[in-house]
Amino acid sequence: MAARAILVDGVIYQKKATPEPTRGLHTVNAPGAAARKRTRDEAGKTIRAATIPKSWRSRSGESRVARRARLLLATLCVAACGGDPEPTASQPVPAAATTPQPNVVLVTWDTVRADHIAAPGTPRHLTHTPHWDRLAAEGVVFVEARSPTPMTLPSHASILTGLQPPAHGARDNGIFTLRDSVSTLAGEFAAAGYQTAAFVSAEVLGQRYGLARGFDHYDDYVMKIPGVLTVPTRKGRETAEATLRYIDKADPVRPIFIWVHLFDPHREWDAPEFFADRFDPYRAEIAYADSQTALLLDGLAGRGRLDDAIVIVTSDHGESLGEHGEATHSFFAYDSTLRVPLLVWSSPSSERVAQPGARIPGPASLVDIAPTLRELVGLAPQRSDGHSLVAQLDGSPVPARDLPIESVAPAYGYGTRPIFGVVSSHGEAWYDLPRRERYDLAADPGQLQNLYTDADAERADALFARFRRDWPPASGRIELDAASRSRLEALGYVTGIDPIDDASVEDPKDWIGLNSFLARKHLLRPPRSVLAEARALREQYGLVPVLVEFEVHLLSTMSRSADSRALLAAAVQAYPDNSELAAKLAVETRRLDMLTTRAQRIERELSSNPDDAMLLRQLAIALHMQQDFKRAAEFYRASLATAPDDLDTLQNLGLVLVADERNAEAIEVLEDLMTRDGYTAEHACTAGRTLAFQLLRRTRGVAALEECRARGGHLGELDEAILSGLREDAIPSS
Repeated sequence: MAARAILVDGVIYQKKATPEPTRGLHTVNAPGAAARKRTRDEAGKTIRAATIPKSWRSRSGESRVARRARLLLATLCVAACGGDPEPTASQPVPAAATTPQPNVVLVTWDTVRADHIAAPGTPRHLTHTPHWDRLAAEGVVFVEARSPTPMTLPSHASILTGLQPPAHGARDNGIFTLRDSVSTLAGEFAAAGYQTAAFVSAEVLGQRYGLARGFDHYDDYVMKIPGVLTVPTRKGRETAEATLRYIDKADPVRPIFIWVHLFDPHREWDAPEFFADRFDPYRAEIAYADSQTALLLDGLAGRGRLDDAIVIVTSDHGESLGEHGEATHSFFAYDSTLRVPLLVWSSPSSERVAQPGARIPGPASLVDIAPTLRELVGLAPQRSDGHSLVAQLDGSPVPARDLPIESVAPAYGYGTRPIFGVVSSHGEAWYDLPRRERYDLAADPGQLQNLYTDADAERADALFARFRRDWPPASGRIELDAASRSRLEALGYVTGIDPIDDASVEDPKDWIGLNSFLARKHLLRPPRSVLAEARALREQYGLVPVLVEFEVHLLSTMSRSADSRALLAAAVQAYPDNSELAAKLAVETRRLDMLTTRAQRIERELSSNPDDAMLLRQLAIALHMQQDFKRAAEFYRASLATAPDDLDTLQNLGLVLVADERNAEAIEVLEDLMTRDGYTAEHACTAGRTLAFQLLRRTRGVAALEECRARGGHLGELDEAILSGLREDAIPSS
């Protein structure tokens, strides 16, 4: 039979008619292993890598019946032969007599909705999660699992502690840490003799937030690029490979507890081409995370670490995808962002999963993971808000119960009421807001029909009163530096307001328009239209700090420093206790005062040297930065009259005319710039970007950007987007 091969994410999977053992690095000699993969390094050399087994089963290939018979025979032998004496305090149990502890692997996919995992029975050539499908066939899936909150740090803290956010204290991304008094799975595994390691893929889970406690090794390395505001992250392959490098150096005898976090399904989506060509952008990233989970588990299997192992794969929260008007997550707390995949797998020979392939109904939660692992491994019970799911590994449903849910992000970002709710044991979702909500989840899974009436008030009060809120939080808040705050805001996580507990505070539902605006990627939109929309929202919502900071940043990119200072001054008057706004106002005021002083000094020097081109240009720049565009243009022209070949000054003249909205003059100047001798690649980039993006002259702008690229100039994200045609809908051809 001819071999069949398929290229997946740079890896060739080759199917052979007859399985055969392989030799070399990361080899797995498991019954049924029928796939071999080859990877190519950057030099193009073929490297033999791991076989991909049909399932990650015991290296011995021992069946469950054989294992049960072996264990029974051993027990009978001990009984017949008298066995070893009972250990005493002075006679420790010999290592050979103890039951080996299983390895434990926790994989969390960031931002994966439960309903965006492939449906059971999807043909392999159509599924985007083939490796999840394989694990699900040998493990159990909890089909109604929920996160307690739709935010990365708080939900992961709940996974690692078994506690709800009010109990563990990490309530919001970036501004809270895990409480010191809270016991973590990592610490408990370490105390039991495990090697503990974590590998996270985004700065939002960095060590400073407390989740590193108890881990011997906490790898949160992500590359930070100066001047780039997006949150530093790394691709799943980098994280998986870092994990396997750690395993290679770990003690091969001691068991391991590892947590691997794959951030890829979180926006912005940029899956490798193989996946992007087959699925929509969100599913493509989920497919990529699935493939890197396979890379990780296959590598662990090749190192003998899945022979007797427990694997849990889940997600921290979902993604709204526009439901309820929310583009991403963290603002609302509906099932679109709370329902998550949850799978428990163990090596088939262990018999921990009594009903492989079972899909378990009932209200499972991420807070159940910690008590489940404690029971499976034999760790001491700890205080927990969750329930062990070990009893459900035989296929029985999770018992009915009430689950609290929350999102405090609207309070910290917008000054609204936080969202507290309960998914009740009767299958209803209740929300305690200024305008309360109740949904029948069976009849209305999209939570579109609010059934709450005044007659529900007593029942709602009793239900909400059952759960701790700790609001406003008494402790755990940390201060963010400006760069960290900006990177979080670039992901859609906004902060800036000290919350209050007041029944008259705004309902988050009334603020979803502002949230949606801030969640959009405005980099690829002309700044004038963005500014107009921001100002319209300010008229509607007022001087909300996050909107003010957004507008201030936008104004700075438009050289509108005077407008920026005026806006900050108004915001500080409205929020006198907001230290972030006050600090920004102080910086902007100091900068403008220095520019004023500098301009006055240059003007004095010019009185005795009126034709000095350098002084004329310096004065023009100072006026430009002060937002005195008309005078700046006059002095740029005066400088050019004395030094007509100064192309930097000619470019600055074009830019100040754009800032002053004198578009026809700006186009004329930039066209002149591109005909001059000495015109550089960076001149081409600036002119092209300005023409295509701000002056809506796409054809001419693209030509300039292509010239910039040909000359080796630096192209930014916006430049690449213009060249790739992503702006065609917004920038008409000239």
